[in-house]
Amino acid sequence: MGRIKVNGEWLVEEQEVKEGIVNSFQQLLTEDMVWQADIGNIQVGCISQQDAESLEVPFAEIEIHSALMEMNGDKAPGPDGFTVAFWQNAWDFTKEEIMEMFKEFHEHKPLLGASTILFWC
Repeated sequence: MGRIKVNGEWLVEEQEVKEGIVNSFQQLLTEDMVWQADIGNIQVGCISQQDAESLEVPFAEIEIHSALMEMNGDKAPGPDGFTVAFWQNAWDFTKEEIMEMFKEFHEHKPLLGASTILFWC
């Protein structure tokens, strides 16, 4: 490497280049001293390996359906104007799309599509 520009300054010498790169990344990756929440003496326990693994299991249809049915039917989830009662009554013909949304969520993909609007707007 011949030279590199770090913070507006050209560095030519090998040692300067190394130090310049290290310093630049240290500045980028160093956490600024900003306010952080103080949790005091709260003891946060660890969960078991089995519990941790259960958090990564895809949502079951019965879980999603039960959660939907437990919601207050008079509430509108977003600007679409459809009440939760609509989605509760439309479950039979919307469940495939809803299940697909949760599958995509589980696979770490962005939540997109009409289903997103239903529950997240």
